Amino acid sequence: MIEAISMDKVFYVENGDLRMDYCRRYLIDNGYNVTDSIDKCDFVILPFNVKIFDKYNGKTVFSYNKTENTISYCTDEFVKGNSVLTAQGTLAVTLENCKRNIGNLKIAVLGYGNCGKEICRIFKNISCNVSCFARRKEVRRQICSDGFSVIDDINGNLCDY
Repeated sequence: MIEAISMDKVFYVENGDLRMDYCRRYLIDNGYNVTDSIDKCDFVILPFNVKIFDKYNGKTVFSYNKTENTISYCTDEFVKGNSVLTAQGTLAVTLENCKRNIGNLKIAVLGYGNCGKEICRIFKNISCNVSCFARRKEVRRQICSDGFSVIDDINGNLCDY
């Protein structure tokens, strides 16, 4: 467990995406100091899959991935919340760009990790015909048992969706 962080400490939030922008705003709105300079910070917060570079040496680094030099912010709650937000964003983009009723739309989802599962679930719940591709046989079996169609080979088949 991470100890409470003193309000006088300074954070640097690495640019990444809207989630990192939200993180930066959240810290500021809650009274924490945020800087645009790595040299002036006590803590660094990194987005997903960012390698730890020498420029972070001597700083306390919060990252998705746990390494010997970082503190991971990855929890089951975080992963589930991120999956739900990703699926909701996927649905929003679909609604924004589809010029017809999306009920009965054929949806192809590539991958059945946390985000893929949630995307499949959301689109199935609004009556879309959801199919999913996964490389591993055991994951394809899980897709079937969860009630989705499996895309066996994506080469040439994505035009069907």
